[in-house]
Amino acid sequence: MGSQRFHRVEANGLAVVDAWFPPGAVLERHTHDRTCVGIMLEGAFDVVFDGGPFPCTPGTVFTEPLGERHANRVSRAGAHVVVIQPDPDRDDLFRPLRGLLDRIHLFRDAEMTGLARRLAREARSPDSLAPLAAEAVALELLIGARRAQGSGDQAPAAGRWLARARDFVHDRFLDRITIADVAEAAGVHPGHLCRAFRRQYHAGVASYLRRLRLEWAAAELVRSEWPLSSIALAAGFADQSHFTRAFRAHVGITPARFRRGPRPQRPAPAGSTACTRSNVNSPPPPTSTRTISPSE
Repeated sequence: MGSQRFHRVEANGLAVVDAWFPPGAVLERHTHDRTCVGIMLEGAFDVVFDGGPFPCTPGTVFTEPLGERHANRVSRAGAHVVVIQPDPDRDDLFRPLRGLLDRIHLFRDAEMTGLARRLAREARSPDSLAPLAAEAVALELLIGARRAQGSGDQAPAAGRWLARARDFVHDRFLDRITIADVAEAAGVHPGHLCRAFRRQYHAGVASYLRRLRLEWAAAELVRSEWPLSSIALAAGFADQSHFTRAFRAHVGITPARFRRGPRPQRPAPAGSTACTRSNVNSPPPPTSTRTISPSE
């Protein structure tokens, strides 16, 4: 990427890079082995193709197609940009996006910029759900950008397939799942799934999963004597401190205080009545051979 300061997440079929470029930096003419779809968050730079320079200021969405020679000239304010790099070998996943990925584009879009900021946060997150979250937000952003460029593709109307996706997430929220798994269960393209799921349930797939896991963890704090570290591991958190921060943000108190009671009442995630698995049975305490988190 030409940046010495960046965070990178490898998801299922794409890479997400949150990068900062120093003021006045110049990246001489070069090519990429993947198409780059970038969203400028702060600062600016020019992308210089054969047809001339294209200024990318905050809120600009731009594409640098695979193999297209170009240079980058960073402004005196530097540049903070989020870049999505789809895998060119995943034609099954990115075929609907060819009109976006195969051509040079430059446009501004507030919704895409908001998604890019979420994507930057996920790229810096230590959560085991970060790869899945990055994949979901990146696909949603790419589908939105394609439509912003006049695509006639229409997502299937939300209905039974979206309910199937929600039910799959409830049944498997402690397992290693990917966006592709959920999309296959629903029978739709992963990008359409991510966009429709967030609009219907007011949370992305990964955020919804996090809330289910936290609700499950809250139930385990009440009904089991597992140590906090074991519950944190079983719920897919990197460590007990990360679990504690997430739990306090969700519930309002720490897990230890919640276990002692009294406990504030928290609503279940939108579109559900409760965390299905937590009401049925509880998996065995985690061991060194059992790590429950989604794969990349």
